[in-house]
This record gives sequence, C-alpha cells and structure tokens, in this order.
Amino acid sequence: MTPQVETLEAALAGHPSCTRTAKELFTRIIHQPSGNPVHIGFRCFSCPLEPLLTAFATGDLAAVAALPFAVDDSGSPTINTVRIDLAHVPGGELVAAQPLRYTDYVSEPAAPALILEGTAARGLVDLVLRMDQTR
Repeated sequence: MTPQVETLEAALAGHPSCTRTAKELFTRIIHQPSGNPVHIGFRCFSCPLEPLLTAFATGDLAAVAALPFAVDDSGSPTINTVRIDLAHVPGGELVAAQPLRYTDYVSEPAAPALILEGTAARGLVDLVLRMDQTR
C-alpha cells in the first residue's frame, strides 16, 4: 500500500511559519512572519503526469510552467486530470506547489508539497501568479 501524502493545504497548515485560522464556516492559512493570508490556486496541464513529476522533482517551477497548459477551444484555462496546486503570500514571502493526479474522479497528491520561503520564494512568486488559473 502506498503511504498517504498530505495535501498542500495540510502541509501549509502544519508548516512552522503558518497557522490555520477559522472564522465561522471558513478557514484560512496565515503566514505568521508577514501576517498575510496564503492564497491557494491551481493549474491544469494537457500533458501526462510524468513530465510534471519530472520537472517538479528538481524543484524547477520554471520547467513546470513550460509544460503545456490545459486550455479549451477558445484558449481559456480548463480542467484536466493533471494538475498542480499552487500557493503564495502576496508579498512573496512564501510560495508552495504540489502536483496532483485524478484517480476515480478524486484528486490526490502525486508528490509531497514543495514550500519555499524568503529569497527563493520571492524569486518565484511572479511565476506562480502567472501559472495560477484561478486568478
């Protein structure tokens, strides 16, 4: 049996720099050093899972961004079975990513989350924002 990999949201909530807050029905994750909320989005790809996992394994998010995005006939982002969850703090203090696969109509993590802070995160926040199809 394959060990369960925690989701990006769970990894962020358990990260030493982050905390989960609950307000009525909604929860959010706050990056404690900056006091800013962590924004979570995603991007779907039109390629098989393996190229995404290969690019992700090196930590090279630029290589991930170079993979073909899933778009519909009008060129708008669309949903596909290969996805990466993305997270960032608006000031660039933190970025995170995690590839997912769909199995029986349920998404599940395909690799552990990558969480970067400081200079490494600031250098990637614009790339994460460009990839995020929820913006």
